[in-house]
Amino acid sequence: MSDLPGIIIGAAAGLAGTALVAGLGYRQWKNQRRVDQTKPFADARVGALRELWNKISEINLGLRLDERNAQTFAAQTRELNKLIIQNDAFLETDEIDWARRYVAALQEFASSLDEIGRQHPFVKWEFEITAEQIFIPDEYRYVFKLSQDIDECREQLRRRFRLVLSGQDLEVPSAGDLTTFLAPHFRED
Repeated sequence: MSDLPGIIIGAAAGLAGTALVAGLGYRQWKNQRRVDQTKPFADARVGALRELWNKISEINLGLRLDERNAQTFAAQTRELNKLIIQNDAFLETDEIDWARRYVAALQEFASSLDEIGRQHPFVKWEFEITAEQIFIPDEYRYVFKLSQDIDECREQLRRRFRLVLSGQDLEVPSAGDLTTFLAPHFRED
């Protein structure tokens, strides 16, 4: 009879250990299940950001290569808007805003360089080559601000894209919340 408290304590400790291991196993299973259920969303989000990055890079390259006609830019902007609409459920609002600000600043920047080039060809050339604080007539100083806006938006998108690719900033709704999460993205505007 003197061993009865030891037997009870030993049995309780064994039961507690078994319950702890079972609880941890269940939690791990539940987390893995969530990852498996949300993987299609995560993959689609990465794909949407990749497409967005590629589209804004294509627009940037076109403007840098002097492909600055209004029809080409309008077509590229329509393609960007189409891409954003198609991927709206997978892109965050700030990512869409950065992309639109980036393209708008690029377009204004290109137009400004064309205007500068008509009156000061060497200044335009030097600015396109260096994008540094060179001598520029005061009336065109705003071009530096545009350049900073372009760099800021691109850097924000670059940072987000890298975080999402590495899985560090992948906000994925739980499987139960997926319908609730997607519902606002299928609204009629």
